[in-house]
Amino acid sequence: MEYSPTGWRGGTCCSTITPRCRARLVCRRRRCRRRPSLLEIVALVTIGNPAMPPPAHKFIDDRKDVFFYQSDDDHYIPRALLIDLEPRVVNKLTRQGPYRNLFNEENVFIAEDGGGAGNNWASGFRQGEQHHEQVFDMIDRESDNSDSLEGFVMCHPIAGGTGSGMGSYLLEALNDHFPKKLIQTYSVFPNWSQNQSDVVVQPYNSVLTMKQDDTC
Repeated sequence: MEYSPTGWRGGTCCSTITPRCRARLVCRRRRCRRRPSLLEIVALVTIGNPAMPPPAHKFIDDRKDVFFYQSDDDHYIPRALLIDLEPRVVNKLTRQGPYRNLFNEENVFIAEDGGGAGNNWASGFRQGEQHHEQVFDMIDRESDNSDSLEGFVMCHPIAGGTGSGMGSYLLEALNDHFPKKLIQTYSVFPNWSQNQSDVVVQPYNSVLTMKQDDTC
């Protein structure tokens, strides 16, 4: 089934779409549709999808500058920092994925040794203290370039060592460094309903992270 200027056509439908065809179309779309990520949603809503036609109405002020800033070549760059203690995930996003040209390379931090935190909350927290100066130099640079800084949004998993331990440290340090700013966290919890993870200590990492988040 496909859409033409005169209406839906294909199969048993011609110029009009029947309830039966509509049900088939909805089911087919639901099977084939991939759930978009948070970044894709923000980028789509803020920047717009060049493959989609422009909307019938235009907003007077769409405030792209809240999550993005515009470079000299009209390229929109997210106001985001990518932080990890091992390079595998960040390099896959910034060098191989469809968003490899989206981020500012100066806002990517990877520990020099690249060994990660070993799925250990305490190791991630300790390494957060070690890399405090480098990370907060990046945070201060972005905050200074903001016209009116309102707060921070932190997305981190809590099952491994980096997202739980270093994420807990950064959350505590942000509260101390910016005491009057709003900090909103999105914590990715492990799937405890199915035994799919090989990280045995993920319950401990999660409990320690939630305790730390609750005190901040």
